[in-house]
Amino acid sequence: MGKNQKNALKSHFVILILHVIKWYSQPWARSQSWVNSIRNSRVKIAQLLAEQPSLVRLVDLIIPEACLKAIKKAEEEMGFPPNYTNPSKEDLLDKDYKLDSDN
Repeated sequence: MGKNQKNALKSHFVILILHVIKWYSQPWARSQSWVNSIRNSRVKIAQLLAEQPSLVRLVDLIIPEACLKAIKKAEEEMGFPPNYTNPSKEDLLDKDYKLDSDN
């Protein structure tokens, strides 16, 4: 397992969690670009995990770290603390999981 793959996985989780947090914290600002970003991040994460199975064991360690970064970034971008800060691993990784109003 390379450090680059681990960093890429963490980066995709940060982006995914950031947009999920913003989706629930700013329903008035929801956009197709957030939906696309969430879908793209899920695809990239799945690809990395399929290509590097050794990364799977790190997911439970990476998600909390990524969550902290995403929360901080969301607060900076939104200008207020997010009211949704704890997406589950299943919600983040389940390809069939849909956000509310995600058609």
